[in-house]
Amino acid sequence: MRLCVSCVVSPIGTSARSPEDRSRRDQLNVRLLSVRHLPRTLRALDRADRAGLLALRGVAGRSPRVGVALSRFSKLGEHGVVWLAIGGGGAMLDRSRRAAWLRATRTVLWAYALNTLCKLAVRRRRPTGVTPLTATPTQLSFPSAHAVTAFAGARVYARLGLPRGPLHALAGALALSRVALGVHYPSDVLAGAALGRLVAGARR
Repeated sequence: MRLCVSCVVSPIGTSARSPEDRSRRDQLNVRLLSVRHLPRTLRALDRADRAGLLALRGVAGRSPRVGVALSRFSKLGEHGVVWLAIGGGGAMLDRSRRAAWLRATRTVLWAYALNTLCKLAVRRRRPTGVTPLTATPTQLSFPSAHAVTAFAGARVYARLGLPRGPLHALAGALALSRVALGVHYPSDVLAGAALGRLVAGARR
């Protein structure tokens, strides 16, 4: 049974005589129209997500050597290992700020833990219809742990004086590598980047 928007809205429109009534009527109209167009919007976003995945996966799949090299590079971000190594190295080399480096490293760990909880709650499956070019520890996709730890690490280590540009370039490359390898949708990576930056910003 389909909901007729005009049937619901018209009684409000005919009986609305005060500015308050007209305001309530307008708000209801907006809500009904938003609900009606929501499936169309979600379908458009899903198509864009899929198109981004196929475009990047197509680049990585042009040559077996490219796929192998990209998979090896992506391993640097597995479980946030490269970002934990940067923090550990900073704590050893910069003894005067050892506590700050350790706190930044713990932020990466917190980001990874929160990402795991989000994956268990959302339970989005990894992309289907494409052949993955690398193995994954689980079949859960949203958000991307590579992106979460990368952008959390880039933000906290930049605050400690490491060059912002190279940090974010590495973070972006690791995050996009997951889409190119066919194991994440672009939206997984975008959500992961946002979550990582949020966690890093909260743990100053």
